[in-house]
Amino acid sequence: MKTKMRIKLLDSDLKILEDRLIDQDGEFLIGPKEKHQGPLSLEIVLRDKDDIDKFKNYIGKLLENLPIPIRKSYGKPKVSIALMDEEPLKILLSEIEEKCKTQDDVIKYLRERNFKFVTTQFLQDRQMPIEIQKKHIDYQYLIRLIKESKDPKNDKYDPQLLLGMKIMGKKVEMIKVYLYNKFLKTIKLPWAVKSDINFKKIRHIRFPHFMIQIERDKYSLEKRKMALNPELKPSKFFTRWEPAVIEANK
Repeated sequence: MKTKMRIKLLDSDLKILEDRLIDQDGEFLIGPKEKHQGPLSLEIVLRDKDDIDKFKNYIGKLLENLPIPIRKSYGKPKVSIALMDEEPLKILLSEIEEKCKTQDDVIKYLRERNFKFVTTQFLQDRQMPIEIQKKHIDYQYLIRLIKESKDPKNDKYDPQLLLGMKIMGKKVEMIKVYLYNKFLKTIKLPWAVKSDINFKKIRHIRFPHFMIQIERDKYSLEKRKMALNPELKPSKFFTRWEPAVIEANK
């Protein structure tokens, strides 16, 4: 059974303007759908630490005043609020197909919603419950980062929706969509003729097959520590493994 949350929009006298009971996971994922300047009341259920992390992220969206843009019609039937509450990920996909004209647009759209690129190796190392098909292994995947920790192995991701692109090597006009842990479909979109995406923000680390998980985690942790503190000197462990680890911006 899906967990519900209640949102009450109030006026300055705390009178109820709107009272909605909606899917909590969907609201936490997508964020507030419309802007409300006045006070509001939230009734939520926090089942575990993941729910708390998702709620913190949701509160951040409220504080930053970053509601999801209102969906435009473009001649298609409007989606009811009820459907948006029940299937938020499918609505997000329809938004992408409706608004994004290039793969560059998709990247920008999802970056605004805290999606990050990861490799198939990363998904396997983190034991994500996703059945990536063999023919899609060389794609790089956009996945939503829920919480970033000081130690990369404690980062929290939402594996329900992944979009695979080829941003390393030869680019293709195909996006592989995985929904609820399984392959859903392929979206055909071109790349922009002239990209203005900062690919330096998209870093990929490929570990050698003979590097065990404990060593990969230790290397990633030190890598993040040095990123947070540029004055930190690499350890002998890091220096020994660095030549074998492949890093790229694209």
